[in-house]
Amino acid sequence: MISRIEVLAHNDDGRAIVLQNKLAEAGKDVSVRVVDVYSTESEAPEAFTQSLVNPVSQSVLSSSRTRGSRASDDQVPGQAGDDNYEDFDWALEIGYLPGVTDNIGHTASELLELTGTNDNVYSSRLYLLKGKMSRKDVEELAGELSNKLIQRAHIKSAEEFAADGGMDAIVPKVVLDNQGSAADSIALDVSDDELELIGKAGIANADGSRRGPLGMSLLYMQAVRDYFKNTEGRDAYD
Repeated sequence: MISRIEVLAHNDDGRAIVLQNKLAEAGKDVSVRVVDVYSTESEAPEAFTQSLVNPVSQSVLSSSRTRGSRASDDQVPGQAGDDNYEDFDWALEIGYLPGVTDNIGHTASELLELTGTNDNVYSSRLYLLKGKMSRKDVEELAGELSNKLIQRAHIKSAEEFAADGGMDAIVPKVVLDNQGSAADSIALDVSDDELELIGKAGIANADGSRRGPLGMSLLYMQAVRDYFKNTEGRDAYD
């Protein structure tokens, strides 16, 4: 189960206005609504949901407790109002990839913990776009608003959004499948040339390939070698 809380900003939200002006400079007459999204694998208490909302400028668009669905019957209206929030042509959501620091999510996790639930919260931002734009236009906009090295971007047309019941519920947590694996022992009592190569290209595999640079100079590699030899009395593990 994933709890997905969507908080709709007022239509005069500064983030929306800045993006609208940017699109206008590119010759596109597009209106924008901004939705802040918080996702967690726990059932989100009402107290937590309300703690995420500024009642003057925001309202809860939906609080969905089913994977990938929009729970319209859970809508909690706020003073900001949710007028015409479904009147859009494209939905663009940007969130962090697994393992990337999410400061807003961390703060929300602390708020959730105050309600007695200890779980991680992950943040993302949803842009609802109304205007003449092709999918390619939205993809280009996603490239400008996100960094593909640390962020994901999901796009849905209004038709896809309606058919799917909203955006997908995603919890970008890191999953490590390393059960039964053992650490490899790495012999560092080698020549300086080999030590330098390990630092630059990584540990060697059985097939001769390298596992990727460690970003360590020869001086650092020598320090690691000496530590394990003189202090630990063993080879280092990968």
